[in-house]
Amino acid sequence: MAGAWQGKLLDIDLTTGRVGTLEPGRDSYRQYVGGVGLGARLLYDVIPPGAHALGPENVLGVLTGPITGTRFPGAGRLAFCALSPLTGGWGESSMGGFLGTALKRAGWDGVLLRGARPTPIYVLIDDDRVEWCDAGDLWGTDTYETEATLRRRHARAEIACIGVAGERQVPMAAILHRGGDVAGRCGMGAVMGAKKIKAIVVRGSGKTEVADPQGFGTLVKRQLDAIMSSPNAKALSQQGTAYSTQMVMEMGDMPVRNWSGEIWQEGADALSGPAIVEKILVKRTGCYACPIRCKGIVHVDEGSIQVAEGPGPEYETLGSLGTLLYHGNLAGVAKANELCNRLGLDTISTGSAIAWAIEAFQRGVLGLSDTDGINLEWGSTPAILQTIEAIALRQGSLGELLCAGSRRAAQQLGHGSEAYAMQVKGLDLPMHSPRVFHGLGLAYAVLPNGASHTLGGFTMRGSQDSLEDWLEATLASMRCAVVNSSAVFCNFTMGRPTLQDLADILASATGESFTGQELQVFADRVYLLRYVFNLRAGLRPTANVLPTRVVSQMQERDPRWAVDWPQVIPAFYQAIGLDPQGYPTEATLRAAGLEDLIGAVRQAR
Repeated sequence: MAGAWQGKLLDIDLTTGRVGTLEPGRDSYRQYVGGVGLGARLLYDVIPPGAHALGPENVLGVLTGPITGTRFPGAGRLAFCALSPLTGGWGESSMGGFLGTALKRAGWDGVLLRGARPTPIYVLIDDDRVEWCDAGDLWGTDTYETEATLRRRHARAEIACIGVAGERQVPMAAILHRGGDVAGRCGMGAVMGAKKIKAIVVRGSGKTEVADPQGFGTLVKRQLDAIMSSPNAKALSQQGTAYSTQMVMEMGDMPVRNWSGEIWQEGADALSGPAIVEKILVKRTGCYACPIRCKGIVHVDEGSIQVAEGPGPEYETLGSLGTLLYHGNLAGVAKANELCNRLGLDTISTGSAIAWAIEAFQRGVLGLSDTDGINLEWGSTPAILQTIEAIALRQGSLGELLCAGSRRAAQQLGHGSEAYAMQVKGLDLPMHSPRVFHGLGLAYAVLPNGASHTLGGFTMRGSQDSLEDWLEATLASMRCAVVNSSAVFCNFTMGRPTLQDLADILASATGESFTGQELQVFADRVYLLRYVFNLRAGLRPTANVLPTRVVSQMQERDPRWAVDWPQVIPAFYQAIGLDPQGYPTEATLRAAGLEDLIGAVRQAR
């Protein structure tokens, strides 16, 4: 297949031992592009209705896109998709690093992993050779140890693995690559654990071609020039994602004490980019084909807190294990980050679950008998570290209560604790606030995978902006994000592209003619496909809501939202082709080329 698509995916049934090849065909590639888009189509077709997220009938998709593995800046990403054990609906999470490039160079656009093994294995993909190897000696080891062992066994391979949290099927478990590249959201690590897959090991010796090398090279140079002249890119190169911590806290964007609403500048200063550079940074590193190199390698030696040289905390972790917990101890946050990475936990959901527990404890809803004697206080490094370990090991009453996230913990505990669970569809809110970036309020509420900060919504509604203009701008950002997650490349290297910018890149890479308008149709198609995936899984439009605490903060900062927020979700439904109750109309599905979904929508009503 010409262009940047390899034209085939591995289809592995772990139960039967069958290894097959899927060849979607050029029409399917054009309709669904790759990454999350192609993953949504494939998984909708192969995961049966009524499937259990941790059962063998669930399918884990590991998907690259046409941009993955090319020379385009930030082209090292890939997506993991499955039925989520955390939300019960569509799950997706992306990862940077080098694994996606290795998979493309091995000749594959992705892998579908069906079924399950009775004993632990790791999947080895060495170009066309595929096998699974016994991982009994790796089961129980942390992600750092696992990857180090597999690198010794398989030179020049790239590895993604799970820690003990994934092995124990903790619904917020993550997949780790190179110690700090994380597919953290939606519990994809638990899906790997349920299938008894300790790791995926990939070695590829081929190349990733593009259809128009000269035109693509021109676009690459243009983007590199834009990056080199960008103040944001320079700040990322020097301080990583922590460069914005002080600024966003001052704006009111960074949550504090489980989204209680106050600004804590002292905490942001302690966890800022300059503080990291001064106190714990060793060097900077980055992903394949990225000139920014935003990732920090850190080392901590502060008495009882020791962090071996390795990946340091990014912005989301500085929020979720820092300010969200009123925890301004930089060494403590770095240790909490290392512990989550080693055990294989999503730092966002982990921090949010702990924040919920601390608030419940402080309000007297949880007692010491519920926490196994852990005194849950705001900012307590020992309590935070103990709770992280309890979650990963599903240890004791507290670990078992929190391991499935704040939503299920609140449902189990009751007594009004649901109000402290800052989540949408079971996925805990990232560390950016809709009271500042208003579009995130819409995105968090309506995204099929739950609250995510990587899928658009970073829009502000100015004092003179109408609701309609703001909604249009927010929808445009969400549509671009669908293309990004399907292409697949990094948001940091693209800035704020238009759909036509993305169409030009895809066209030169694949040889297919794309337009901005066609990509808008594509983005809506992929949204609808994931939305109906949720309907079929039992999620209803009533799940498209923000936590009351967040809505109140939006309204306190700008009183217009008291009147306008109730109109936002219905206006979105109309714009995307859903009826007033939040179900896709038959006309919308036909226009999107999704006639086969009509029956599922009828059944869900």
